[in-house]
Amino acid sequence: MAASPSGWALRKNGTCQSQEVDCGQTVTPYRVCCPHASSCPHQYNAACCPTSANCTASLIPKPTCANETWDLYDNDGYFCCLPGFLGYAAKSTDSNGCASPGYKLQTGEVLLRLIKAGVSSSSGGDEATTLLPGPSSSAVASDPTQVAGLSTGAKAGIGVGSGLAGLMILVAAGILLWRSNRRQKDEDNDEQGGTGQVMVVEAGQELPSEERSKVKEMDAYSRSIPELGHGHHQELEGNNTRVRVEAP
Repeated sequence: MAASPSGWALRKNGTCQSQEVDCGQTVTPYRVCCPHASSCPHQYNAACCPTSANCTASLIPKPTCANETWDLYDNDGYFCCLPGFLGYAAKSTDSNGCASPGYKLQTGEVLLRLIKAGVSSSSGGDEATTLLPGPSSSAVASDPTQVAGLSTGAKAGIGVGSGLAGLMILVAAGILLWRSNRRQKDEDNDEQGGTGQVMVVEAGQELPSEERSKVKEMDAYSRSIPELGHGHHQELEGNNTRVRVEAP
């Protein structure tokens, strides 16, 4: 075990180990044990000192166990328990002890707050970790929405923004297409404006009655307007007869 020259002593139910110093009994069945080569003045048997001189005053400012693997407790006076044991106070006898795993507290016995946890012998650390019971020592679970990166609200906002952007692109494309078609129609109308109707009839062929009626109507209309009176004429081109009537 790792031992320091001085520190608070161990409360042990039973006897101290052979490599430990037995500093005497407190309240039955507990005894006070200190690491090998340390001393425990009888009048201050709660402390382990490097010599027979009292060292209690020097231990109070920075309380620690004489063995760094022990756990430190306080019951109006510091004492230590083995790892896995729980320090408790017995009000009926105004004493304290270390409860083994599974121990059932008796009437008047209450658990004490852990002041400083011992360092595991396998960790090789130089400093002990302080643990406090209750809510302050409880682990807090991580929030799963933060691990995934973006929140649900942020993802929904991105989706809505993308949808609106796509809709705006479609509307703009539709407007451009409509303008292009309209411009093309206007150009086609300009090209067709003023173009006369030309009917080609082979020589000796008689026009159908419906076509003759249309020609007569168009001829009468053109004659009614002086500016168009010269627009109706008949030409012979080879074996074909070309009938051309200027539209109003």
